[in-house]
Amino acid sequence: MTKICKYCKHQNLDIHHYCVKCGKPLETGVALLPKKYVVISEDEYKKLKGQQAQLGTLQQNFKSLQNNYRNLKNQTNRSWGNRLRDWWSDFWTEHGEDVWITLGSLFFLAICFGIGYSFKSCSKDNDNYFVKIVQDENTHKFGLYNEQTKQQVLPCDYDTILHQRGYYYHFFYTRQGALWGVTDSLGNVTVNCSLDSVRTSSPRPDCVLITFANDKQGVISNLGQVILPCEYARVLWDYDMRNHSANVNSAGNYIGNIIPAKQTANGKWELYNRNGERITQNTYLDVQQTGASDLVKVSKDKTKYGLVDINGTEVQKCNYGTIQTFFGDYSWIRVGRPRRSLTDDGADDKWMCIYSDGTILFSFPGNYTPYPFSQGLAAIVNNDVMKINNNSLVGFCDVNGEMVIPMIYNPKMTETGGWYHPSFSDGDNPKAWVSYQGKDGYLTTDGVFHED
Repeated sequence: MTKICKYCKHQNLDIHHYCVKCGKPLETGVALLPKKYVVISEDEYKKLKGQQAQLGTLQQNFKSLQNNYRNLKNQTNRSWGNRLRDWWSDFWTEHGEDVWITLGSLFFLAICFGIGYSFKSCSKDNDNYFVKIVQDENTHKFGLYNEQTKQQVLPCDYDTILHQRGYYYHFFYTRQGALWGVTDSLGNVTVNCSLDSVRTSSPRPDCVLITFANDKQGVISNLGQVILPCEYARVLWDYDMRNHSANVNSAGNYIGNIIPAKQTANGKWELYNRNGERITQNTYLDVQQTGASDLVKVSKDKTKYGLVDINGTEVQKCNYGTIQTFFGDYSWIRVGRPRRSLTDDGADDKWMCIYSDGTILFSFPGNYTPYPFSQGLAAIVNNDVMKINNNSLVGFCDVNGEMVIPMIYNPKMTETGGWYHPSFSDGDNPKAWVSYQGKDGYLTTDGVFHED
């Protein structure tokens, strides 16, 4: 059944109470609800339908533009991703090993810093530097003041106080009259002013001090632990080997884990560890620090040398005329005796590369000249050092004895007529100065020659 609207004659379904076309009531007594129903003309309706169609078209265009934008963005991201991936692949291929080494070094340093910080480096508290040297205005004597606690931790009774700073520690030398003592980083006296002199020989947290009393020498830690009492005619300490480079083959203000000492001025050297324990009953006419903390160079007759490790074992017998200083973990031993002149036919049999535990790794002929390792590479010249000239050839071997940079270069002459040391320099951009096909220049560690 249908309902006919009496106003517009539109047929409506029986369930409707209002005309679906004009909105007027179909039944008597039903109120008109203009707020719910809006009556429009056919023209207005067509106009709205057209606008709706335009809106639909605009919406479709907008969606199309959105899709184009997404596609372009994805293409751009993929392009940058590919570029970044290609760049990273090339970078990793060329520098991946260095990155791992750098990250490993940073991780190792972070661990060392944490250990050094928590180890209470050279003090009974952590190594925060709160203690300052102060001077009494009236007596002009020196003392120590803790700026954190606002307390005088060492009275102004000292003629001199010297601050000693290392990598993981600090402490103070104190002097009263002519005698010296030691105070830790918090102002606690660890060594009374009873020594004629003191010398710092190590940058480690358990740094070792050479002490002097009258004409005798000894060794103590900066915390006052007596390692060797001041009863020895001499304790061997050399110039600082920690700061050596491949261009400077010298030793220095240094003591490793083996401490050589002699009882009398004309006596023989005895070997002790850092606990003051004698590590071997053997004695030696000559002992030298090597730069490797657990090895010393020894000789029984000052002509043939060997190596003794921290356990007192002669890991290399005294059979060698030349044992070079260690650079990093590597050194060179020359078998036999060195040549004494250009006409000397007593050439050595070979050079042997040795690791810091005394192990022989590989060798080169005795008429070659090997240079110390630097940047993991050692220069090898195909002539004895006395015969190096413009025609000599230079190459570089790695720690496995492989010639990773071929022996096709020549030594580079200095302005004074000598020869540049061919080893790679230290620093961020290591270089080895050589000549190639008559042109002077330098090599980088990747084996590329760069002309001056």
